Amino acid sequence: MTVLDIPLYGVAAIVAFTLLGGIMRGFTGGAGATIVIMPILSAFVGAREAVPVGALLMLMTAVQLGRGVYRDANMKEAVPLTVAAILAVPFGAWILFTVDETTMRRAVAGFAILLAAVLLSGWRHTGPRGPAMAVVAGGLGGLIGGAVGMGGPPVFLYVMSGPAPARVHRATIAAASSITPIVAITELAIAGAFVPRVFWLVLILAPSFFLGTWAGAKLFGRVDEVLFRRMSLGAMIAVSLMVLVL
Repeated sequence: MTVLDIPLYGVAAIVAFTLLGGIMRGFTGGAGATIVIMPILSAFVGAREAVPVGALLMLMTAVQLGRGVYRDANMKEAVPLTVAAILAVPFGAWILFTVDETTMRRAVAGFAILLAAVLLSGWRHTGPRGPAMAVVAGGLGGLIGGAVGMGGPPVFLYVMSGPAPARVHRATIAAASSITPIVAITELAIAGAFVPRVFWLVLILAPSFFLGTWAGAKLFGRVDEVLFRRMSLGAMIAVSLMVLVL
């Protein structure tokens, strides 16, 4: 049996990882959410449908995170991060629709493994900070986000290198990752990415993502962040390795 031409075991796997991605969304403010979802979703529907699904899910949960989250954001960092990402997204979207599907599916898995490994390593940017570096991080995030739907880690790595408290880091990441999907969705719509199956997938996956985002927000500050991230990204790397060799 299949649902939307996806085998039932595939649907179950996608829903499970969407729930985990939602938890990452609520817990971190956005970083890591689409890394968890994109590899498994791309394996079953292709990157050109997976990326718009991820963008819509991220946009839909922006309001769910609550106004309090955005109040804590460091807007001096969030603004240049967001502007740079917005300018870079179209170039990433061009890559998505220029490169063939099989290559993009493997690129999604490969990027997920690379970015997750960097996050798991505990590496942090220790160089200069300021608007110029924020533009670099945001631009890289926008480029990767437009191409493979996983632009959070460059922003995460830059923001987390600052001296601010964890709640400010989380809020800044949330603010930067909530505007970019609007631009990505616009570019994807122009490119014709929103085929009917994209909307059906969003309808199926939204409840899991909303539930996960709610749970992740509740867990913030109550569980070991390092352990949680290692478990989530470790599971995602295992799946991405399987996708990469298929």
